[in-house]
Amino acid sequence: MSSKSNGSSRDVQISMLSLTPSGTLELINNAKEGQNRTTDTVHQPQAIRSSTHHKGHAYYHNDHWFHHLIACYGSVIPTIAPRVLIFVIWAAAVRLFEYFLDWSPDISTSIHGVAGTALGLLLVFRTNSAYDRFWEGRKKWGMIINRTRDLARQAVAWIDDERIVERIVRHTIAFAYACRAHLRASRNIDDVDDILSKQEFFAMANAEHIPLKATVVIAECIRKAKNEKKLGPYAAQSLDMNLTSLLDQIGACERIKKTPIPFSYVMHTRRFITIYLLTLPFALSTLEWYMIPAVGGLSYAFLGIEAIAIEIEDPFQLGLNDLPLGGMCDTIRKNLLHVMIEYLSRRVDRGTGSADPFATVFTKPTTDGDKNGATSTTNDSESKSSITVPATRDEKIVKRQESFGGSL
Repeated sequence: MSSKSNGSSRDVQISMLSLTPSGTLELINNAKEGQNRTTDTVHQPQAIRSSTHHKGHAYYHNDHWFHHLIACYGSVIPTIAPRVLIFVIWAAAVRLFEYFLDWSPDISTSIHGVAGTALGLLLVFRTNSAYDRFWEGRKKWGMIINRTRDLARQAVAWIDDERIVERIVRHTIAFAYACRAHLRASRNIDDVDDILSKQEFFAMANAEHIPLKATVVIAECIRKAKNEKKLGPYAAQSLDMNLTSLLDQIGACERIKKTPIPFSYVMHTRRFITIYLLTLPFALSTLEWYMIPAVGGLSYAFLGIEAIAIEIEDPFQLGLNDLPLGGMCDTIRKNLLHVMIEYLSRRVDRGTGSADPFATVFTKPTTDGDKNGATSTTNDSESKSSITVPATRDEKIVKRQESFGGSL
């Protein structure tokens, strides 16, 4: 990797950023080298970090039209296949009954056609309602990504204390992963155990509402910076508005998750589908043996539409067609770590940063902060004694790189 950097200090910075724990390596390397990552790679965070994520999400390429005709990955076929088989067997039984007894109920095709139109409208409304929920969830997570970026930008621009800034950035990253766990009814936030101190991690893990806990810590940091005159009142208000917006977004996601489609609507739709498909063989009796595959095809169509609606109405789960929350959290982590790196580097350039400017990003915090919200992640005396401050910025970065073990 270093051979591709052409000696530029920014490339060395990005190389160093790839050393962050929990697998930011692949994301940063690909961004640096200008690779066009496939959507499968972008949204398969298991290749980046622990197995707490789903193995992947189903995405498609417009040029693979014929491949999609036979692909089962991401399809509802595995879900509806047993139900379709039941109706096909029923159609076969009806045809055998007609064949051997030469009799069948006379059901008007026009009446069945009208019922099919009504069922189609019912399924369209059902699917549209489910997709509205899916898209609303995606918009809310888009706002979470934007607000976390803006919160980090404001912190590094307005707060004149790198210890407070890095704590805000760390807990902003933790907020995203906490939202993912919260929406999946989980308390697993192991993805952030490398950027939080032990006490911070257990305080969040044991909180009743984990995302709220992260925003409380960030609010304490904002208050501390304001009280110490390191942040102006209007800037503090702007930061707090971003926190409010983050809570609004997770609240909207909770509304989607905790307010399912009314049960009576789901129950009526399923009964309607069942009655329609059970009577379909009689309406198609003139097709004789061709009636069996016709029933199978229509069963696949109607049951598939209903299954798709069920799959996407709660977009925060681990299904192949759910939102890739793990990938979104990784995006937030990558973006905010970049912001922190550039902020610390600028402070070194101005001579206002610490001798070891990257320690707060690359070293897991070892202290837990005071009651006002400040966190100290490095020991100044140890840093000064173990690291010699180079004369130039490039040498400072290279020195930090060497402290991680030399070549990358």
